[in-house]
Amino acid sequence: MKVDLICAGCTLNTIVRILNWTNLSRERKFEILKIMTIDLAKVFDPQQCPALMSNILFKKLYSLIGEEDPFSQVKEISNKISSEVTKKIEREIFSEQDIKIMIKKAFTAAIAGNIIDYSNPSHKFKLEELYDTYKEVLNKGFVIDDYDLALELISKSNLIMYLADNAGEIFFDRILVKVLKEKLGKDIVFVVRGGPISNDATYEDAVSAGITDMVTVITTGRPYFGIDFEDIGEEFLDWYSKADLLISKGQANFETLTYYKDRIKKPIIFLLKAKCLNIANNLKVPLGSCIIKVMLPCAPK
Repeated sequence: MKVDLICAGCTLNTIVRILNWTNLSRERKFEILKIMTIDLAKVFDPQQCPALMSNILFKKLYSLIGEEDPFSQVKEISNKISSEVTKKIEREIFSEQDIKIMIKKAFTAAIAGNIIDYSNPSHKFKLEELYDTYKEVLNKGFVIDDYDLALELISKSNLIMYLADNAGEIFFDRILVKVLKEKLGKDIVFVVRGGPISNDATYEDAVSAGITDMVTVITTGRPYFGIDFEDIGEEFLDWYSKADLLISKGQANFETLTYYKDRIKKPIIFLLKAKCLNIANNLKVPLGSCIIKVMLPCAPK
């Protein structure tokens, strides 16, 4: 996936939001915004991937504001509320007798958790409405629904690489991981970011969600959005080479994996909510649509 013109405005709005969360002086905020606007102009290119572009800019932004994790407070709150909400959802899902329905409800929970996103200025949500969001997705279903194919791919896979997205959201992921592990007997390696970026999940968030007690958890080795195959940790590449299937959560993972689709030789199940217009247009769905989409490996040329 590549950038659209609207990505420029979205990126600047996100930078402004982060600056307003800091205790920097008004003058320093203006100074940093001018620097970041110039840097955006340097990397903004029609062939660029949105998430990869943001990686360049966020690295510079974080160094300028002098904070390792400006999203730490909202991540902590997201984890706390999600922990409580998902207890109820997990009980409901595991009370389901039909395994196929149970798995689809677990998919639904994972996608419902994808509303937790503080880096998209056009996306509005309330943590207090997470349970209602789950019920809404359950009732409305999916605009793209490759569930049957996804289930077939899961059944054929031994090792599944699960690519997480945001803090808070990973409590919803935990339900799906638990279903796949306990009900289907799948081996799973769970992947989080290699350091703080936006409200994306890190290893500490995985510990908080109890995922480290369930399955192997690794990081990408880098504090970046998505999966950048040009700059990623060796541990990730080692596990990636052994995985039969990828389950990809959220927009940044979708952006980067589709950007690198010609070099990916494994099937991918994308689980996400289309929270920005560029994603929605790329998928040819209305804004806000919930998606279960399978991408099969490209045939050799």
